[in-house]
Parts: sequence; C-alpha cells; structure tokens
Amino acid sequence: MRSRGSILFLFLVLLNLVPIWLVRYLPTQDGPIHLSIANVLLHYGDPAASVFREYYDLNLILHPNWIAYFILLPLLSLFSPAVAEKLFVSFYVVLFPLSFWYLVRAIKGASLRPPFLIVPFILNYTLLMGFYNFTTSFITLFLTLGYWFRHRTSFTPFRFLAFSSLSLLLCLSHLFSFLAALAIIFIMTPLLIREESSHATGRTVLQRIRDSYATTLVAFLPGLSLTVQYLVQQGLSPDIIKAVGWRLQGLAGIGAILALDKLTILTGAAMAFVLLVLGARAIHQKVRTKEWDARDGPLLLALLFVGIYMVGPDALAHGGFILHRLNLLSCILVLLWLELQPASPGFWRGTVVGTVVITIALVGIQSRKFLELGRHYDEYLSASAHIEPNSTVLPLMSWDDSLHPTKADPLAWRIHPFLHAAAYISAERHVIALENFQAKETYFPIKYHPSTNPYTYLARPHQDFLNYPRQTRGVINYILLWDPEAATVDRAYVQELEERIRKQYDLCFSSPAEGSMRLYKLREGAPRGGK
Repeated sequence: MRSRGSILFLFLVLLNLVPIWLVRYLPTQDGPIHLSIANVLLHYGDPAASVFREYYDLNLILHPNWIAYFILLPLLSLFSPAVAEKLFVSFYVVLFPLSFWYLVRAIKGASLRPPFLIVPFILNYTLLMGFYNFTTSFITLFLTLGYWFRHRTSFTPFRFLAFSSLSLLLCLSHLFSFLAALAIIFIMTPLLIREESSHATGRTVLQRIRDSYATTLVAFLPGLSLTVQYLVQQGLSPDIIKAVGWRLQGLAGIGAILALDKLTILTGAAMAFVLLVLGARAIHQKVRTKEWDARDGPLLLALLFVGIYMVGPDALAHGGFILHRLNLLSCILVLLWLELQPASPGFWRGTVVGTVVITIALVGIQSRKFLELGRHYDEYLSASAHIEPNSTVLPLMSWDDSLHPTKADPLAWRIHPFLHAAAYISAERHVIALENFQAKETYFPIKYHPSTNPYTYLARPHQDFLNYPRQTRGVINYILLWDPEAATVDRAYVQELEERIRKQYDLCFSSPAEGSMRLYKLREGAPRGGK
C-alpha cells in the first residue's frame, strides 16, 4: 500500500509538468525578466552584445534573492532560453513536493506516507507570477528546516557547517523565506525542548533553549549579515495597505493556488473544504484527548503568520506581494501540521482521493489556459525574428501603461502574462527590452545606466517615447504594440498612439493571424540620442 501510495504521489507530481511542456513559452508574469537578466549576465562581455554594456551596469555586490540566476546561467549555456526556463521550472515542480516530504519525515520519523496535500500547491500563484527566487526558496526552506529537525540535538562540526551553508543558500534564495525559517526555528525550539525535558528543572530548560538559540544564530550569521546589508541599503518603507475583506477572501478561497483562469476558484474552494474538514477533525481529537504537543507547533506558526497577514503591509523594504507570500506560507504550515497528525487508513485514503481529484482538475484547467495563452504568445513573439540583434525595443500595450500597469490583463486572471513577454525577445536576440523593471532597482545583478533608464525618462504617460533619444544617449530601435482583440480599449487612443509612432517609425511586421502584434522600426534619419 505504501509503495502504491508513493507511486501515485510521484505520478501526481509529474502530472504538474504537463502544462509546462505543452507550450513553447511559459505564460508567467515576471519569469521572462529573470531569463533576460541571466542572459545579460552570461553574454555581458560578448563583442556581439555590446548593447548590454551600453544600457546596463553590472551590480555584483551580493544580495538576497539571486538563486534563480545562479541556476539559469548554466542552463542558458546549454539550452535555448525557452527550454532553459522550462527545465528550471521543472526542477522546481519535482523538488518542491519532495523536499516537503523530507521535512515531514524529519519531524515525523520513518513514515513513508507521502504528503499528498502539498501537490495542489505546486503550480501556485507566486510561481505563475514568475517569482522564481521566491518559489525556489521553498525547496531550500524545507531542506533547511528538515536538516535542523534531524540534527538539532547532535550537531557535529560537519553538520553545523552543512546547516549554516543551507541557511546561507536560503538567504540567497529569498529574504522572506530566510526570515521565516529563523522565526519557525525560534518558536519551535522551546516547544521541542520543553517536551524533551519534562523532568528537567526550569533553569536547565532555559539553558538548553539559550544554547540552541545561540547555535542557530551563529549558523545563520552569514545570511543575517547579508540581510542587515540589504535592509540598511533599502530601508523598511512599509507600503500598500489592503482591505480586510480582500485579506479574508484570499484566505477563505486558498488564494495561493488561484491564478490565470477563474475556474481555479472551484479547485481553491474544494481545497479549502478538504483542509477545513481535516483541520476540524484534528482539532476535535486534540480537544477530546487533550494531547497537544510540539507537533502542533506548525499550527501555532500558521496562526502567527495569518495574524501578520491580516495586519501587515503588502510591501516592505522594496519587496512587494508580501501578503501573497504570507498566504502561501500559512497554507503550507497548515499542510505540515495536518501531515503530522495521525489518521486512520480509511480517512487517509479519502484524503488522497480528494487531493487526486483536485490536482487533476487543477492541472487540466491550467493546461487548457496555457494552451490558450501559448497561441497568443506565439503571435506576440513572432516579432522576434524581425528584430535585429544588439538593438532596443519598447513594448507597449493598447489598454494600459506597460511600465506602470494598473489594469487587468484581458487574456488572463490575476496575472499579467504579457507584461514582460518582450523579455523573451531580449533573451533570444540579445536586445534591450525597455520594460525591465528589475534593472531600475539596486538589488538585482544588473541595473540601468542612469543616462538611459526608461523609468526616469519615459515617465507617465510613458508613451512619450519620441523624446527619449533627445533626453538620453539611448535610442528606441523598435516599438512593439500588443493590441489583442479581447482588450477593452479606447480605439481613438490607440489610433492617436499609432499616429505618434508613425512620426518616426515604419510598420515592419504585423502578426499574420489576427494582427494583434504590430512591430514598428525606427526610420532612417530619425533622432538617435547622444546626450
């Protein structure tokens, strides 16, 4: 039975690879930007890619949140950008649930029962947003916590070094997960030591807690130094307060797995029901038997993070979407708590059946949406072959400001899959896509030259592209206009926009299918910068 359960678990995990390999390009929001930056790092010194050096400076002072680039660099040296990205995401799809299983076993012991509840959370909202550093950090988070649970009472010099290395890798993966690991360890430590020291004096228990805290802090010291450096540089700057109703809606509907298609609301509701039933049953047994122990720590932690979720800001220290990250972390801690609870074979089989149905439905919904968006991506990126290498392109959307978006994408739900799609062209053709928002920050591996930063010179409304060459030493060689039929736009505005484009640009290519993508090339003799 256990072997059959393991096989079914691995089958469901691999099933999540289907939508990823159905399409040529992954329809995520920020994913193409990560790919583009990794490509710039790989080819920054190439003579044939001098445009990278004209628009970007390297920013190689180590910061948290760089793990995706370390992984993508060797992949890009062996595969095309699109394949490299899909391999990267595939590694995550497999390792995310397997590392969670490692954590469960580190706490629970030698149980071989697979943690089926984690599977519907593989293709989660943050992954589809393209938050590759963050989603990858969960793998390191599970491994770090699992290693700590296994060896916290028997650290040898080698084990301590391994634990410290994992914590540093976690910090390089994502600062949020690094701080979450520290909080989890600090809260679980007294719970575990009190349970293990039931016959010890209070003074002895406190001494053991202090010793454990000291060991953890020393191990985390390299990552903490990076954290302090980052926070001093960026400041805290809390920003964006969400309404209480929005926060409650995200929790009740398991917002962590809702993305791209509104049909995922059904799978989110089903998953919420499963967790509610399992949670109610577990709490009922705890209340009836009064057997609360350290294994209930993840529930306490989940409640703590939910509390922060309900009152905290959505942006802090120049990092955004904090509430979505807290939502996912809280859900995973609830899953961890449920996986640690005893369950009868019959009840466990029922849980597996429910999870299987939800996973198959979710993969089916996402596969259908991936295929739909994949056709639009092929149309959008058909411009790539018509853009000369070592040039620049400004992507525009007919319904919104590409550099400062405020409206929903007409082709997807909760995600803007075409916001940074031009970054695929950047990675494939060695060009500058002038909407690389990460390059305007100071904590990514590349940053714009001050004299060419489009976020400085293409201010709202950013379609003031005609003056960009006059204000900078840069040039916009191409303008890519994305005007899908599904977009609700002011046609008079689009007509006026294209009239301005045609003052200095000629239409050089229009997508043959629907004409939704129109590519304009800078006319000979037009201003080309030189500030």
